[in-house]
Amino acid sequence: MRLALAGALAVALLATAAASASTPSAYRAKVNGICRGYTPRFKSFEAALQKAEANKDGYAYGVALGKLIGLGLRQDAQVEAVPVPPALAVRMRPILARFRRIDVHLRLAVVDAAHGDGQGMVAEIRTVNTIGSPLNRMLDAARLRDCGSNQP
Repeated sequence: MRLALAGALAVALLATAAASASTPSAYRAKVNGICRGYTPRFKSFEAALQKAEANKDGYAYGVALGKLIGLGLRQDAQVEAVPVPPALAVRMRPILARFRRIDVHLRLAVVDAAHGDGQGMVAEIRTVNTIGSPLNRMLDAARLRDCGSNQP
């Protein structure tokens, strides 16, 4: 009897956890939390970029840019791994598709940089900026401000 009661309780708890994880508010909390955790590091690398640019230090600029790209790819992967609740699927589909397109171009920028193709890298970064230009507005509209306008 106790075993059956414990089993039923475990099933009920798992069902409740699964249901709450798939709510729009739980999704937003999880994704905003991911982005909020990355924001201080993004700000740090952006400050390093500005300092390197002001000092005309191409090496320091490249290092900071590489770290910034890696950080962005990690954040995107974590956000993309969070299951989207059905109620947000229509709103999130274009956002996540845009993340995936950006990630392709970021990886190409890294490959170009590794092969010494500065012009190719710059072209990929410009493409990323073009694709990413509406993202803050889209993320803010999805109530994911910590991934949108609250993040550098």
